[in-house]
Amino acid sequence: MNSKIRQGILICLLMLLLLFGPILAIYSIINPNFNMIELLSAGSTYAVALLTVAYVLTTSKQLDVMANQLEEAKRDRELQNQPLPLIYEVKMLLEKPDFYYTPPSHPKDPYSAKSRYIVEFNLKNIGNFPALCVDISAQIIVPKNNDVIRLNASASLRIDALEPSQIIKYDVTSEEGLLFSGDDDYSVLNALIETELEKYPQLLLKVYYRNLLGGCFIVSNVYALYPEEDNDPVLKNWITQISSFSIQYKNELNTLKRIEGTNQEQWTELFDKLNEILKKSLTDKEIMLNPEPKLPEEWAQSFGASMIFRYYFSYRL
Repeated sequence: MNSKIRQGILICLLMLLLLFGPILAIYSIINPNFNMIELLSAGSTYAVALLTVAYVLTTSKQLDVMANQLEEAKRDRELQNQPLPLIYEVKMLLEKPDFYYTPPSHPKDPYSAKSRYIVEFNLKNIGNFPALCVDISAQIIVPKNNDVIRLNASASLRIDALEPSQIIKYDVTSEEGLLFSGDDDYSVLNALIETELEKYPQLLLKVYYRNLLGGCFIVSNVYALYPEEDNDPVLKNWITQISSFSIQYKNELNTLKRIEGTNQEQWTELFDKLNEILKKSLTDKEIMLNPEPKLPEEWAQSFGASMIFRYYFSYRL
């Protein structure tokens, strides 16, 4: 029986007994045939019943508290015996825009001037058991009007096994990493110069993994991307140059399309020339963002792995 239902029944029974006492006393006064011995006997029976209900009610609450404590201890023990990949020290590098030729992803118009974004972070298994088949994916969410734009990383990261206390660092020098190369409309750059906080982009990192028993888990981390004050002129310069590039050099771009595949030497020379023109028009600076976690990173130090798992853990597949 549910503890709340049981407590409700006991409370109702207690109320009935409390009402029964005064009724019995009034009846004994009204009824002349009701003698004192019967009154004392009924009163003692009533008192015993009342104390019994009160004892059962108190004991029931104590049992519920003990059951909750046991369940909490069991959950903590299960969490301590699970792997837990934790992402920390997250940064995002905004590369200085470049001139790209990407025919596989843009067969109609493979020429574009844009910036790429690289996510740097550390990954550590703070659990006591290995995390298997670890897969890390990334997405940038850009608010736009009443909708959002979602940009996915070019590829996810895959780790066969992450041992307890093992740390893997991903940065611009790593052979693998989380790279965003598809922001053709420079929506992230536009969002970073907004004046309202709710319009800034967000970074979503998800870690998929299995435990030794085959259970599947997901840990989600959400970060807000805020630029530094001195980044604003740089971002505006980038947006201005890459947005006007296709218009300003329309004839050169048409020439590239026309000679593509027919005169490789001339094509390479013109492509490099346009790339050099773009670089000279841009502010010579890369931008490093320090994403702010939506859930305080201090919890990792204050509450330990069990509490982090409880708050960062999304759901079990």
